Amino acid sequence: MTSGRTYEVFIGGKLVKVGSTTHTLEWRRKHGYTKQFGPAVELHLIREVPRPVGYSDRDYDFYLKACEAFDIVQKKTYQEDGGLNKISPLIQALGGPMLEAEMGRIGGRIRGPQAVKSGQFTRLRTPEHQSNAGRAAGRKNIESGHIQRLGRKNVETGHLREICTPEVCARGGRIGGHNQPREAKARGGHAQGCKNVKSGHLAKICTSKNRVKGLCQRWNINRGKPCACGQHYGVTAT
Repeated sequence: MTSGRTYEVFIGGKLVKVGSTTHTLEWRRKHGYTKQFGPAVELHLIREVPRPVGYSDRDYDFYLKACEAFDIVQKKTYQEDGGLNKISPLIQALGGPMLEAEMGRIGGRIRGPQAVKSGQFTRLRTPEHQSNAGRAAGRKNIESGHIQRLGRKNVETGHLREICTPEVCARGGRIGGHNQPREAKARGGHAQGCKNVKSGHLAKICTSKNRVKGLCQRWNINRGKPCACGQHYGVTAT
């Protein structure tokens, strides 16, 4: 491997891709592009890339990939720009987790629209599927100890005390509503609970009479059964 070159690929007179090779452009065209795009595909030389003195084969391969990556950016042939280059040659040369992550990103970008079009995305977003996924994730977090670690971390850092102050809780309750995050709703509920205790409202509604009425509401009225406590108008006990 003494020298290489970068080239641009034309299909129907349009620039679609940039590549690099240590072979001749004619050899590269026949052994890579003719079968894929047909005999009309053209390869034009961008520049020769001589091998620097003292470079090993591996060093030179990476150097050639770097030149290719530069020309891809300059010629704007990445998929995001309408070309056919998907992954940076440098990421391909490095391999490992970085390449796997990039392949996953590209796969998600390709499969996402297909999943929506085929209806797979809609099926995966059903309430039943989301509920099952949530339970599975919860079990996994408990088994792995992730929930316990989060709890200890919030206590040690003081984050739990910070989000449970009366001011923050009250603010969350006032702003709350069905469009608010779960954390804000929890803070608002905590603030309202403290307020109910201080004002005596909680003690007022927790009388024996109200408890009996509440139990009757839950176990009888809400289930279509007649009133058993005598406190629900229009619904008599059997």
